[in-house]
Amino acid sequence: MSPRCSRPASALTILALVGLGLCLTACAASATRSKAASLPSVSPTPIVTAAPLTVMSTSPPRTPGPTVSPTPAPTETPSPTPEPTDTPTPAPTEAPAPPPPSPPPARLIIPRIGVDARVVPLGEDATGAMASPDNPRDVGWWDEGTHPGDWGSAVFDGHVDYANYGAAVFWNLHLLQAGDTLQVVSVEGQTLTFTVTEIATFDAQDDNNIDRIFRTSDHQGLNLITCAGTFNPRTHNYDKRIVVFATLNAG
Repeated sequence: MSPRCSRPASALTILALVGLGLCLTACAASATRSKAASLPSVSPTPIVTAAPLTVMSTSPPRTPGPTVSPTPAPTETPSPTPEPTDTPTPAPTEAPAPPPPSPPPARLIIPRIGVDARVVPLGEDATGAMASPDNPRDVGWWDEGTHPGDWGSAVFDGHVDYANYGAAVFWNLHLLQAGDTLQVVSVEGQTLTFTVTEIATFDAQDDNNIDRIFRTSDHQGLNLITCAGTFNPRTHNYDKRIVVFATLNAG
């Protein structure tokens, strides 16, 4: 047999294989497209950048308090040295003037023994003693001493008897008692009342009671003096003295 059929067979085989390859390629492409059409398209996942974490507080917001500024320490300011000044010398204070004395006495009234006599001012006699009135009726006032009604001892004297006359103004002075009253009327008509506090008898030569009679100043007093005791014809004097002490009534 002749070999005329072998060459064409090879050509057909080649064509068939080429056709099959094309067909497989087309089928693969078709299958790929079909699969791509049936699956969803997946987009690439973006990279997430983490944001800073913020912590939320559940407590209520605080109200800020006032700002306290520190108190500065006190600064001592040096005191200026005062200029020396001349201190005025106070004027001397004058002592208040004593009140004027009460008016002089004009009359003495002793109701208990019935005396209402004129009062005359007297000083000292030749011996330095208190002088006596020059008649039996008057009462003498020691005008170098206290005025009746002022603080101190006002002193009156009078005769107990009188030569060629008999009983004088103070004849009954010894009859007075504590509590009896004496009245002194001033030259201005003012009447002061005194109350007898004591009747005492002293020796005529005893001078220990002079201060008590004439110089007592702790009350407003009136003292009456007359003679008592035994009369001495040679000296024409008595050896005793009666003193009546009285004090001004209040008011």
